[in-house]
Amino acid sequence: MITFLFLLCFILIGILFFCLLLISQKINHLKEMEKTQGKILRDIEEAFAGFIMQIKEENEQLVKKAQDDQEIQNNQVNQGNQGNQVNSDSPSVSEKRSFSLVEQQLTDDDFKDLLPLYTEIEHTPQKQAAEKEVVVIPPPTSEQQLLDKVISMKEQGAGIEEIAKKLNRGKTEIELLLKFRQK
Repeated sequence: MITFLFLLCFILIGILFFCLLLISQKINHLKEMEKTQGKILRDIEEAFAGFIMQIKEENEQLVKKAQDDQEIQNNQVNQGNQGNQVNSDSPSVSEKRSFSLVEQQLTDDDFKDLLPLYTEIEHTPQKQAAEKEVVVIPPPTSEQQLLDKVISMKEQGAGIEEIAKKLNRGKTEIELLLKFRQK
């Protein structure tokens, strides 16, 4: 009986050593993975740093080009002012369209440049009264026209590839238009 217990004890000790060996291998494997992940992380950081530096250089070139363009435009305005003796109360068109790199706040002039038709209608009540009598339907946008063409061609039985070829558009673009139209 004692022999059996010794044998059982040795078997259990062998199993324990085997388990310890497996655990140590797993720990070593995890440490190696951690090192490789650290290396990959450093590589990614270097790639991002290079990418950010490239973007920074491109931004600096853009700013420099914008400043050069503005200097050229200012020189042209100055030459135009010297030649034409323009009144200082009425700025020229080029002065209105000049821009600054950092604009603090939009002004009413900005909106007037962007929406000239709106400001004309707003300041002329006679035009508003005349337009109330005539209903003006805005022309459809190019996206709406495209959607109408796609739907009509689909209703006529044309396939997606055929529609894409006829309209010089991508197959996926046509598929997406039809899917969004269904919803």
